[in-house]
Amino acid sequence: MLLDTNKLSLIYNLWKLNDQDDYIQEVCEFSRKLTDSDVLDAQCIQQYPDLIYLVELWEQRSYKKLDDLYESLLNDVNFSDKLDAILRFFYDVQSYDLVRYLLEKNVQYYHTKKFTKGYNGFHEASAYGFSAVCSMFLKDKQKRYDVNEPFTILYTSNKTHKTEVVSNLTALQLVCIWSKYFPKRFRLYAHTQRILLDAGARVNMISTELTSPLHWASREPHTTQMAKELLERGAIVNCKDKMNIMPIHYACWARNSPLVELLIKHGAQLCVADELGRTAIHFLCMPSFTNKIIDEDEQIQQCDLLELLIKMAKNENETTSVRPTVDLNVQDIQGHNLLMYACVSHNLKLMALLLKHQPTLLNQTNVDQQSALMIAIDESFIDGINFLLKQEGLERNLQDSEGNTAIHHACICTNIEQRATILQLLIVNGGFDLEKQNKHQQDPVMLCILQEQIDLFKILIDKTVTLTKKDLESRQCIHLACQIGNYELVDILLKCPNINLNVKDEQQRNCLYYAISNGNLDIINLLINKNVQINITDQVGDTPLHLAVVHPTNAFNITKTLLQTKDGKELLNQPSGDGVKPLILAANSKAPDVVRLLMKNGVDCTVVDNDRRTALHLACASGCIKTVLYLIEIGNIDVNSVDVYQQTPMFYAFISNEIDIARYLMTCGAKLNVRDAHGYLPLHSGILLSSNEHDYNVEFIDLCAYEKLSLDDNDNESGLSPLGVACMQGKLNVVEYLIEKYHVDLYSVCNNGHSILNYATTAQNENSVKIVEILIKNGCSPDKIDHPKGSFMYTICQHGQHDATIFFIKRWLNENNNQISSTSNNNKIYSNINELHYGETILDLLFKRAELNHLDIDVDILLELMDNGATFYSTKFDYFPLPLINDCPLFYVTLLRQNCPSIPNIPVFIFHLLNSITLWPETYLTLYKTKSSLTICEYFYLIVQLAYTLYSVPKLFFTIEKYFLHQLDFEQPNEQIIELKTQLQQLQSKTLTLGEYARKLIRKQIKIPSKHNLNQLGLSSHLVNFLRFE
Repeated sequence: MLLDTNKLSLIYNLWKLNDQDDYIQEVCEFSRKLTDSDVLDAQCIQQYPDLIYLVELWEQRSYKKLDDLYESLLNDVNFSDKLDAILRFFYDVQSYDLVRYLLEKNVQYYHTKKFTKGYNGFHEASAYGFSAVCSMFLKDKQKRYDVNEPFTILYTSNKTHKTEVVSNLTALQLVCIWSKYFPKRFRLYAHTQRILLDAGARVNMISTELTSPLHWASREPHTTQMAKELLERGAIVNCKDKMNIMPIHYACWARNSPLVELLIKHGAQLCVADELGRTAIHFLCMPSFTNKIIDEDEQIQQCDLLELLIKMAKNENETTSVRPTVDLNVQDIQGHNLLMYACVSHNLKLMALLLKHQPTLLNQTNVDQQSALMIAIDESFIDGINFLLKQEGLERNLQDSEGNTAIHHACICTNIEQRATILQLLIVNGGFDLEKQNKHQQDPVMLCILQEQIDLFKILIDKTVTLTKKDLESRQCIHLACQIGNYELVDILLKCPNINLNVKDEQQRNCLYYAISNGNLDIINLLINKNVQINITDQVGDTPLHLAVVHPTNAFNITKTLLQTKDGKELLNQPSGDGVKPLILAANSKAPDVVRLLMKNGVDCTVVDNDRRTALHLACASGCIKTVLYLIEIGNIDVNSVDVYQQTPMFYAFISNEIDIARYLMTCGAKLNVRDAHGYLPLHSGILLSSNEHDYNVEFIDLCAYEKLSLDDNDNESGLSPLGVACMQGKLNVVEYLIEKYHVDLYSVCNNGHSILNYATTAQNENSVKIVEILIKNGCSPDKIDHPKGSFMYTICQHGQHDATIFFIKRWLNENNNQISSTSNNNKIYSNINELHYGETILDLLFKRAELNHLDIDVDILLELMDNGATFYSTKFDYFPLPLINDCPLFYVTLLRQNCPSIPNIPVFIFHLLNSITLWPETYLTLYKTKSSLTICEYFYLIVQLAYTLYSVPKLFFTIEKYFLHQLDFEQPNEQIIELKTQLQQLQSKTLTLGEYARKLIRKQIKIPSKHNLNQLGLSSHLVNFLRFE
C-alpha cells in the first residue's frame, strides 16, 4: 500500500478512536475507496494513458526512463490511489518481477520523504498482500530477508499536526492491518499471512502502540479466518494495546459472533476493561465508529451477539461448554451503562434485550448523573425515548449534576427538526415537572429563552408554565429575553399575563437595563411603548442612560431614544453611585456624537468625577480630538482646569500621546508650564505614563522647546529630568532625540543621588542596553558618576537589568582591569579581578543578585569570572541554612563545577548545602531559563554526584544516611525518595574510573580548573572539557 502521511494518520487516529465529525467523514471516504478498490482500479487502468508505455519501458529494460516516469507518479500527490491500482493490476496479470522492481522504488521514495526507517521491499509487498512477491523476497539468496525484521513509520497526524512515530512493526502486522480495508482481496492477504507464518513470522510481536497482529485481524468479519490461524499459531488472546483494548473488544465491535465465540474458547475475558473503563460488552453495544446511527442489519447482529454471550454465560449454548462472565450492569469510567450505549447506537431491540435481562439499568445514572432517558434525548432517538417512557418504574424527574431534568435536556436539544417532537412526547406521556429548576435556578422555559428555542418556548407557554420564577441572579424570563436580544421572545412574553416589566433582579435592574446592554433598539422601543420605568437606578447607582452612552456599537441611537422621553431627559445630569455622570462616561468612551447629543439636550458641561476630572480631561485621555473640540467650542470648558492631582487636560494629552490634541489645546490657551501636585510638567508625565506599545511622539519635546521650557527641568519631587524619566521607562527614541537634537545634561542626578546612567541600567526593559550604549557614546562615563568609588558596580550588579549588567561587567573586565597575561586561546588573567566595590567583589555581588532574582543568572559570566581568578570577599558559606531561593541553587552547582574558589572548607560547604536542601519545604526547584524543573531529590542527587565525582568528602554516604535521608523522607514524596535511594546506592557502589580519579587529583592541584590553567598543562581540548566536567 503506497504510504502517505494522510493514510497513516487515518489508520492510527482511527485506532485512537477520534470522533470528530470531519475526521469521521475522512475515514468513511478512505474506507469506501479501499473497499471499492476493484471498481476504482478498473476505472484507473482504463483511464491511464501511459500504462502500455510503462510496460514497454520494462520490457526494453529502459530503467532510467522507467525510473523517471515512475518517480514523477510518486511525487504526484493526486496519483497515490492510481499507483496502487497500477501495482495491483500488474500483480494480477502476474508481472511479479515488475511489481517487485516498482515496490522497491516505493521504498526508496519513502526513505527520501522520511516516512519510514528500516522499511524494505518485502514489507511493502506484505502491505499489498502480494503473496507471490513476498515469496520471491524470502527466497532471495543474495539478500536474505528476515521475516520478523521490524521497521518504523513516521507521519504527521491530521488531527494534532504533530509528528507521530510507530516502531517495531513487522510484515505480519502490515498484512493484518491492510487486510481490514480490502475485503475483496482478502484471499491474497490470507495467503500472504500463511506464507509469513510458515516462514517463521512471530505472531506476538507488538509495535510501540502495543498492537499485535491479532488486534488488527479481529476488527472485521472477513478477517476471521486470519484471526483463527493466528490463534492456532499461538497468538496471545488477551494481549492489550496502548489503550488496554484486547482483540475481544474489537471482535465485539465488529459484531463478529464466530470470532467472539472462538476467542472465548481460547480464554478471552469479556469483563476486562480498557483505559476508558469499557468492556467487550460496551464495544458490542456502541455504534460503529464511522456511523453514529447503525443500520438494521447491524442492530440485529448486536442483539444476536449479546444473546449468544448471555446463553454462553448461562451454559445454554449447545456449541460450547465455555461459560464466560457477562456483567450487564458494568459501567465505563464516565458511568455510562450498556443501556446508554444502546441509546447512542439507536438500537431499540438492544435496549429491550438489555432491560429484559437487567431491569435496573433503567434509572441508573452516569458520573454526570444523567440517565438513559437523558442520553436518548440528547441523541434525538425518538423511538428510544418513547420506549423508555413506556417502561414501568421510569423515574421521570431525575436531575443530572447540573440539576437538569429530562425536560431541560429536551429544551437544549440541538436537533432543530426533532426537538419539538421530543418535548411534546415527554409532555404527552405526563409525570414530568415542567417548572423544576436546575442548580442555576433555571427552569425549562428559561433554557428555551437562553437557547432561543422559540418553538419549544411556545409549547411550554401553552402549558401555562410560570414565567416569573427567578434564577440565581434573581432574573426572570423577561430579563433573559431582553438580555439575548430576541424581539419575538420579548413580544410573546409581554402578551402573557403576570409579566411585570419593572421587576428587578438582585442588582436592582429592570429589563430595560438588559435590553440596553444587548443594544437591540427595537426591543428598547417596545419596552418604552409598554411604559417600562426609565428613571431608575440600580444597586451601584447607574441609570439606564449610564449604560446607553457607553454601549460599544449603538450608543448614539440608544441614547437618542432615551432622551426622547421625559424620564430619560431627567437622567442627563444624574450621577451614579461613584459620582460619575453620563457626560463623563461618554467623553471617556471616544463617543463624540453621543457627547454632542448630550450637549444638545442641555447636559451640564461643568460636571467632574470623583478625581475632579472634567469631561475635557477624559476626552484628552481617550485621544478623541472631535470630542475635545465639542467640549471646548460648545461646552466652553476651561482648558486649564485642574483635577485633584493638579493636572490640566494638557497632561492627559501628553500621556495619551496625541500631539494634535496638545496643539489644539495650546491654540485655546492651554499652558505648558503648569506643574502637577508632584512638580512634574506635562512632558515628564507624558514620558512617564504613556504606553510603551508605540514610540512616544518626540514632537511633544519640540513643542516644549518652542515654548522655551527647559528640557533639563528637574524641579519636581524626584529631581528627575525628562531624560531621566525616558531612561527609566525605556523610551529609546526619546533618549536619542533629547541627546542628539537638544544636547541635554547627561549627568543630572535625582534627589536620591542616582544618575541618568543608573536609571538606564536598572530599568527592567528591553531597551536598557541600547540606551546605555547611547549614553556612553555621547560621553556619559561610569567613572564620572561612581561616587563614592565602587557604588556604581555595587548597584548595577545587584539590581541592574540583566543584559545591562552583563554589558557593564564585560566592560569592566575588558577596559578597567589590567591584563597581565594572555594565551593563544585569548584567556585573560586580570590583576584587579577581585577589586572591591563598596566592600564586595563582583562574585559577592552576583551571589547577592542570585538571591534576589529568578531565572536571571548568567552561568557563562560566572565561569569567565572564576576562570580568571574571581573570589568571594564578604560572602561566607560556612553557615546553615544556606539560601535556596531564586537562582542560588544554580549558583551552587556552578561553584562546585569550578572547585569552589575561595571557599576554605569545601566539605563543610557541601554538608551545609545538603542539609539546607533536606529542610526545603517545596518539592521543585527551577534552575534554568528554560524553566525546566528539578525535584528536590534530583537536586540533592546532583550535588552528591558532584561531591563524589570531583571532591574528597570524608564519609560522604555515611553522613547522608545518618543526617539527611530521614529528613528528606519526611519532606518529599515517597516515590521520589525511593528513586533517590536507588541512585545513591548505585553511585556509592560505582568505582571511579582511572580517568575520573585522575580528574579529581588534577583539579585538586590546580585549584581553579580554568581553560587557561588546563591549557598550561598542554592538554587536548577534549581532555580540558573532561577535566572541567563539561
